[in-house]
Amino acid sequence: MYLLAYDAAVHGPFNRSRSGFLVRAALLTELALRGEAVEADGEVRLREPQAGTGPWAGGTQTAPAARGTGWCALLLRDRDATLRTVEEHLAARGLLVVEDCRALVAPVRRVTLTDRNAARTVHRQAAGVLHGPEPADRVPVRDAALLALAAMGGMSQVVSRTDPRQRARIEALTSRIGDIAPGLEQAVRALRGELARSGHGLASPRDIPATSRVEHPAKLRRRVLPRFL
Repeated sequence: MYLLAYDAAVHGPFNRSRSGFLVRAALLTELALRGEAVEADGEVRLREPQAGTGPWAGGTQTAPAARGTGWCALLLRDRDATLRTVEEHLAARGLLVVEDCRALVAPVRRVTLTDRNAARTVHRQAAGVLHGPEPADRVPVRDAALLALAAMGGMSQVVSRTDPRQRARIEALTSRIGDIAPGLEQAVRALRGELARSGHGLASPRDIPATSRVEHPAKLRRRVLPRFL
């Protein structure tokens, strides 16, 4: 997800705030696929990750969820820290060079991709999922979720907002997230429109009720996301 969001022109993700959410959503999707995030009766429990399983191993971003926590609250939690952790993980693998610079107003993080072929490979993979002949229900769930999140984040370098054929394909691929966890799919759908309309950040976690029960996405959006910054 990070490599898909990376933009060499800005030395980092195309939009740090939005990319933080997308990477966070990808993290939770991966945890759900691994069986380390389990949905039951609209609540989510996070299990301790296996040692050495990637940037999500340990830290506040994967601390066990309190009783009553839903997918929406988890999607909004620690997304900035999650993004930085992923960057540091990729830097340790030699894929990124990360420089934290001082600026007049606020610190600036400059990220350089050491191997642009890595990003090109991910883009080709996403294009293959979007335009390939394979039915959506046969696309690997990880690939379907990656494309769905890219579309949700409005990544124009990956998907088109105006092509009706792409919209139908993306809709079908987004439904695959429900194969992992129905509540996670609903949370992604509920947040997609708000994220597309918000130019920058998302609501603070304090604005999200502790429990996000499984319900219709439109109702979930009205109840859980009353206002975005």
